[in-house]
Amino acid sequence: MRETVDRERQANEDGLRRQRPRERSGVRIGATWWSAPGFAPLTWTTGAVPPLPTTALLGFIDTYQPFRVTGARIFSVDINPSARVYEIAEPEDWRRLVERFPEDATGTHDGEWRDWGGVAGPWVLPNWHEVMAHYDGVHVAVGGYVASCGLALPVGDAYTLLAGWIPDATLWLHDVVIARRLLGRWHGQPTTDIAEVIAAWEPA
Repeated sequence: MRETVDRERQANEDGLRRQRPRERSGVRIGATWWSAPGFAPLTWTTGAVPPLPTTALLGFIDTYQPFRVTGARIFSVDINPSARVYEIAEPEDWRRLVERFPEDATGTHDGEWRDWGGVAGPWVLPNWHEVMAHYDGVHVAVGGYVASCGLALPVGDAYTLLAGWIPDATLWLHDVVIARRLLGRWHGQPTTDIAEVIAAWEPA
């Protein structure tokens, strides 16, 4: 996780460095859309939306969802009750998280977010190193995702934008799983067609 965060920080610095000689030309830098860090697909979990065992089986166009996945084992996990989870239920929750732990993301996100957010930046994201010191996970509720996704939110003299999350996903920053149970297997491809997802689901 820390290596991924360090690589993304370096990519941002590289983007800013390439931009400086051309600042007056208005060149937009960075084509990253997601605000979730690169390790998200390896650590986040999602809740069930009956009859689906997890929202992650649905194909959301703006997430890290791997488009070539053809199968998965789905587990239910028990989380330590003492886990510290930051809850994002509305845009202000995301803005407050970034305001508390800001890190520049202009060098990687300006090209996408300037168009989508309608402002020129600069752009900031959570400093995940610092967030890890205070929380075990960050949960974006379905309502928080719907209300926040794609909005340019002011953070001081900069802006932030929540995008690229699976609704109801919790990004885990520490291992707080105390038990797990296999629910079943799924074979298919991510899609928004719930009937297709259900047809490819095989309960354990």
